[in-house]
Amino acid sequence: MIDSRQVESRSVRVSAPLHDFTEHIDRYAARLPERRHLDGRCNGERLAAAQTRIDARHAAIPHHSEARQSSASLSLARGWTRQRDEMLRRRIGSDPINPALHADLAENLLTLQHWPAARAALDCATVLDAENGAVRWKPDDHWTVYGATESVTNQIPLRAVADGIHANRVGAGAEWRQHESRKLGVGVYASDFSDGNLRTGANAACFERWASGPHWTIETTPGVDASHNSLDTSVNCFNPKSDRSLWLGAAVENLTWRSHDHSFRQRLALTGGSNWQEFYGSGAVEAIEYTHRWELDRDLSLRYGIGRLLRPYDGEREGRTFANPVLVWRF
Repeated sequence: MIDSRQVESRSVRVSAPLHDFTEHIDRYAARLPERRHLDGRCNGERLAAAQTRIDARHAAIPHHSEARQSSASLSLARGWTRQRDEMLRRRIGSDPINPALHADLAENLLTLQHWPAARAALDCATVLDAENGAVRWKPDDHWTVYGATESVTNQIPLRAVADGIHANRVGAGAEWRQHESRKLGVGVYASDFSDGNLRTGANAACFERWASGPHWTIETTPGVDASHNSLDTSVNCFNPKSDRSLWLGAAVENLTWRSHDHSFRQRLALTGGSNWQEFYGSGAVEAIEYTHRWELDRDLSLRYGIGRLLRPYDGEREGRTFANPVLVWRF
């Protein structure tokens, strides 16, 4: 016969840890900021902290379905699309009729620019459960390699365009991205002008996001670039034999308002540096730009901004005021 006191004591020993665990979840949920919706960005919790917690959970229960899916979702948030692809395919192998997994795979394939495969994965998810709510070339999650060629480029001085000069251009580059807050890129190009000038150049920049919260982000981008021209003063527009620049950009962005798919952001960017031109010496480069960005719908956004640029040109310091409206409609 079982003593009723033993049953009572056992029930207390079981229920107490469960109660503590529920309280822990409630305390943790209360500390989280307001969740963001459907814009591809994380909520306020830092991804590095999320990585530590999810890794610990995955290590404790490596075969648990939700733990594996959490790891896969975090991989996409950090930009590790190849790793997420591998995780999702493993999960689909053990749970092939889960429509959410096929939908997640379709999203990941879109990021990788595998259009036919993404469509096939989405079609599979739709067949399994139509009501479920659930780009260029990348050798892996960290490296992107690109190239471009233009038979008639628009990256030439307006004075050259006015004189009837055109140019062909080729370029190539590579980008290393550790995660969503750090990346380094380098590029080279060559422009062959119809007046006989050959312009070659190279550039490098490093992006670092120092703060990423629910309402504010702060980031910096130091960079360097240089160019060389086969012709100099023999052409109509200003064309130094060689020049180089060293600069540092800093930007702060504020999420001012949000309601589900609609939001309004403000961004202030400052740039400072130095530019040197052969035979003309060096001078300071300064720029400021203020931008608004409206997310009007999931498929429609509007961005506009104004700015001011000061830099040496032809031995003299000159200024330029600019504006740039951008409308993006995805259909």
